[in-house]
Amino acid sequence: MKTIYIEKSLGIDIREESVALVLLGKTVRSIDILGGKFFRILPLTPGNEKAEKVFLERMNKALIALGTYPESQIVSLPRKHYTLLAFELPAPDHKSARAMVPFEMERHFSSGLDNLHHACHIHTSGEKQQHITAAAIKKETVDYYLGLLRQVSLKPSALDVSTFANLNLVAEAGERPLGLTAIIDQGPETLDVALVRHGRLAFSHHILLGDPDIREAYFKTDLAQDASESLAMGLGEVIIEETRNALASCRSLDDAVAVEQIHLAGAGPLAPALAGQLEKRSEVPTTRVTVPKGTRPVPGKKFAASFMGTALGLAMRGLKREVIEVNLLPQELIPKRRKASLKTTLGLAAAVVLLVAGGNLGQWIIKNRTLDNLEEQLREIKSQAGELEKIDLEYDNLKTYYDRLASIDRAHPLKLPVLQELSRTLPRDTWLTHIEIDKDTLEVKGYSAAASKLVPVLEKSPRFRETEFLGTIISERGKEKFTIRTRIKEQP
Repeated sequence: MKTIYIEKSLGIDIREESVALVLLGKTVRSIDILGGKFFRILPLTPGNEKAEKVFLERMNKALIALGTYPESQIVSLPRKHYTLLAFELPAPDHKSARAMVPFEMERHFSSGLDNLHHACHIHTSGEKQQHITAAAIKKETVDYYLGLLRQVSLKPSALDVSTFANLNLVAEAGERPLGLTAIIDQGPETLDVALVRHGRLAFSHHILLGDPDIREAYFKTDLAQDASESLAMGLGEVIIEETRNALASCRSLDDAVAVEQIHLAGAGPLAPALAGQLEKRSEVPTTRVTVPKGTRPVPGKKFAASFMGTALGLAMRGLKREVIEVNLLPQELIPKRRKASLKTTLGLAAAVVLLVAGGNLGQWIIKNRTLDNLEEQLREIKSQAGELEKIDLEYDNLKTYYDRLASIDRAHPLKLPVLQELSRTLPRDTWLTHIEIDKDTLEVKGYSAAASKLVPVLEKSPRFRETEFLGTIISERGKEKFTIRTRIKEQP
């Protein structure tokens, strides 16, 4: 059975000499990694036509291989273009703090904010105290990269920061101790050291490595183990020294505070050896940033966390709420989401089928007319849409869904009336993930805001009897997970 995804999201991590893309798909129960791409580019600068051509050709090839252009497209640009700030602000609430942030940022930019795109994320850190994580980038830099992305039909919905994406990925893995942690992001050309305390960014330090041996090793697919160990040894010393510099530069931390955990992101083929060197030399527990729980790579699809981890963190931003969320795109550059989506279409289609399905000829006529009208609307949408490949995928998924329901109704006339009764009886805050009918027994599984009320509701229906819970009710993500079995009464 082909998996139907409620929503998809594409993370695009652009660095000085590389690009990583990760495509995610969200189902009812999980988030799937549908594919990833990593490739080398030349350093991009305005007017460098050769570098731009290489970028566009390889990006276009990667996008074709991924096969879709989802509405959620979260992009990060090379870290050197950003300025990050983290500071405490005395304010009673987020609204007051947000009004004060531009004045605070003005103190850090002598040229003012007129030529910058800037945004911030606010955490409440105490009574009438707010922790601000802010980022800024030159407008001309954003315009240049957006112009390139438009040439491959990409319209980003958010401009994020690689540092924030890595922090969010660490938080997704449940790695949020109360002490001080360091997130090290090592790329082919650069090193980013982020200090995180209580799950909030305290300081970010970015440097250019400028080591040709490390740069070339990063892109090798057959790097020898002894070469990896040798490079990791020298690189480990640099990282520890830069982490000490970051600690000394962070005014919000006193001298007695020490790093309790190191998380290593990126590092390519050096990742295993480098993680070992960092733990050995610093005597601080070191882990590699990887795929969080609840997210799974689809079998046969390429994904490597040491190359694509930041892109994964960016893509997650499009599917769920994260610890730090900033969007450096101004409102006028954020694409408006389409009114109709696959989720809405499938929901409406299912409702139509459940309401009009039945066992007599009149109900069949209504259902067939509805299906014809829906197919006609889909054909009209296809003729007007620009992203034909994406619409084709959605159309095929919907057509398969309807064909399956029609075959069920032909083989088992009882099932659709039962589904119709469930749709009519169950409250709006309840949805089902599993339905099984065996002769006159119905078993359903799902989630509800108040699962304990469902048995009395179903017992009042003229179609159900002997209704009971199987197992216990489980609280999960703010909802109650349940399993109910009932007997189906004969047609009254």
